[in-house]
Amino acid sequence: MPTTTPAQMSLKNVLVPVDFSPLSEPAVKLAKALAQQHGSTIHLTNVIESLNVSGMFSNKFRKTDVERAMNDFRFIETRYFSGVKHETLVLDGDVTVSLPSPALPQASRTPTLGQGGKLWPDGW
Repeated sequence: MPTTTPAQMSLKNVLVPVDFSPLSEPAVKLAKALAQQHGSTIHLTNVIESLNVSGMFSNKFRKTDVERAMNDFRFIETRYFSGVKHETLVLDGDVTVSLPSPALPQASRTPTLGQGGKLWPDGW
């Protein structure tokens, strides 16, 4: 009877889009486990959705949103990522357009963890 060997994966980067809700926590925990197992770099990403339809939002609101995201990233970094390679990135725009962005290194080949720690695109 033929036997099969599980495929070996090498994960250099793991993209984790977070909205800082409780649904993000399982993805963050799974990303940490993957990074520790594979020596990966985690790319925590938050997208601030642009809703500026006729100048309703000013730079003051945008600055506040970015500052809030950076504070939330610091909390995640302190709680989960001590000793784990990671980067944080705040993007502006539509979530569906911004995440597979050239701003993210090799985004098309980077496993992405969605809500509940499911892999993207199948887990969304």
